[in-house]
Amino acid sequence: MIETTNFRLMNLTEKQGFVSAFLPPVEKLLGKNPSFIPYIDRVKGNFDLFVKTTEELSHPELTEKVVEGDNLRDGGINGLKSNAARSVNRKDPAWVEAGKLILRIFHDFGDGMATLPLEQETTSIDNLLAEIDRNPVLRAAITTIQSDAWLQDIRDGQKIVKDAVEQRRAGGFVNSLPSSFVAAKPLAANLEKLIDYINLKIDFEPTPELTALANGLNEIIVDYNKKIKLRQTLRDQEKEKNEGAK
Repeated sequence: MIETTNFRLMNLTEKQGFVSAFLPPVEKLLGKNPSFIPYIDRVKGNFDLFVKTTEELSHPELTEKVVEGDNLRDGGINGLKSNAARSVNRKDPAWVEAGKLILRIFHDFGDGMATLPLEQETTSIDNLLAEIDRNPVLRAAITTIQSDAWLQDIRDGQKIVKDAVEQRRAGGFVNSLPSSFVAAKPLAANLEKLIDYINLKIDFEPTPELTALANGLNEIIVDYNKKIKLRQTLRDQEKEKNEGAK
């Protein structure tokens, strides 16, 4: 089976490199198979658009900042939601009620906010943070389930994104910024669907060729997951260093 890619955690350069390595072996084995063609074609179309938009970026360092911030805030959202979901199964009533409250808030403001296009996600997170700041019961619930660090990641990531967007706006590059970021969203979704379909075939109609393909793709995935983990480790070390200096 093909393992999880963590594609959404990759930066722009890694996303492009990953798909460039991932697609050729898939096309070679499955590109003429009628049942796979729609999945592959969608990924190829998304990828072509993604490449074009990244090539048009005039300030890639600011775009990387947007991706960095979005990854940070998405991680915070997913971490907070996961902690809340686990809390409702705890024996401690305080944890149970806190988890339920946080999950209700996410339901009200959008369970899928981390997958929205850039500007929509930024607006949704602004609304979520405003609700948290005005609601002491909600803030206490987050503290109860020991998720203040996840909340801080949401705040920090949101600030990074908004600062980078503002810098690009000041430089007159408003139109090109969202395009590459937005283009990565359907690419990620359709890449996941392609992988799910390959795994479905492996599960129900296994062949030596499909198994060999999965093994080769997993080697690519492992390589890129190492890059993600290294970057996260360096970021955490930098955060600890900064906190220690306060």
